[in-house]
Amino acid sequence: MKKIKLFSIIFLSFFIISCNFISKNKENESKNTTLSEEKSISVEKLQDSLQKMSFLLDDYRYFDIKSNEDALYFFEKNEISNPEQFIIDQLLNTNVTKDENHPLIDYRPRRNAKFQINKIKLLNHRWIICDFSDGLDWGELLLRYDLNDDKTLSFKVFDQTLYVSEQKP
Repeated sequence: MKKIKLFSIIFLSFFIISCNFISKNKENESKNTTLSEEKSISVEKLQDSLQKMSFLLDDYRYFDIKSNEDALYFFEKNEISNPEQFIIDQLLNTNVTKDENHPLIDYRPRRNAKFQINKIKLLNHRWIICDFSDGLDWGELLLRYDLNDDKTLSFKVFDQTLYVSEQKP
């Protein structure tokens, strides 16, 4: 009888421990499944976000000389190896003048600073959009440029706009 009681106690203990172990495994599996589902959802969200960003980037690049084969061919045909740098250098050279007024910007600064072209976006082999500022006010230029026979550029202002800061000069 003592052996049966001892065997029963051992069996019952083993049974309780096994049930407890199985229960914990199921909890862990449930947690792992939930984590796995969360990771799957996260991966899906990341892939969706990447795809949206890719579409936005494609839209941004649409009007960009880097992705315009015809515009690049124009410069290749005219033996200009790095068209972006070539154009940017010549446009930034317009910032360097002895005159207090910028040759391409019709607006006059409200203080003793000079308007300078800062950012330049080359759209194709004819058009540029630029940002300019005097440190207080800022604006944008839409330019056309033409390649001259002597490999210099001529700039023509299509339009410009000025945003006036509310700060006093």
